[in-house]
Amino acid sequence: HDYFGPALDLAERQSIVARLGPLTGGAKLPQAFNSMCHLEGACRAQVDAMAARTELSMPGEDMLQKTAHRYQPGTRRPYGVLEWHALLRLLKAEQKNDGFPPYWS
Repeated sequence: HDYFGPALDLAERQSIVARLGPLTGGAKLPQAFNSMCHLEGACRAQVDAMAARTELSMPGEDMLQKTAHRYQPGTRRPYGVLEWHALLRLLKAEQKNDGFPPYWS
């Protein structure tokens, strides 16, 4: 998606959402946030591996399919729920002594 500045036009917003696909979205905030965390982690791992400038060992197609299936809706607990609560506890602990007001009141 080309960048056209802030997405103020509703048609452009729909275009952005269509291009995001299921990777960075979710039915609820915990699901969307968790998907984004996994995507960021995967990108970091790929960049780190590529920085090693060596041949990478890639998983087989069967393992890719099995892993992809595990993240489809309905195959396990509601996606992101457990992680969301753990991340909120981590955020609360980090904010305890930072001098800034909490995100929630």
